[in-house]
Amino acid sequence: MEFILKDQSVQFTFAGEKYSNGKKSRILKNVKKQASVEEVMAS
Repeated sequence: MEFILKDQSVQFTFAGEKYSNGKKSRILKNVKKQASVEEVMAS
């Protein structure tokens, strides 16, 4: 059986007192496998 990556997402969790429950999550969907850190953070 062969598996092929069709899409990829990245999840960030930020901690801080200003967020409810002290945390905030952000999910970036459909991130390219070749994406650099700079490209992901610019989105």
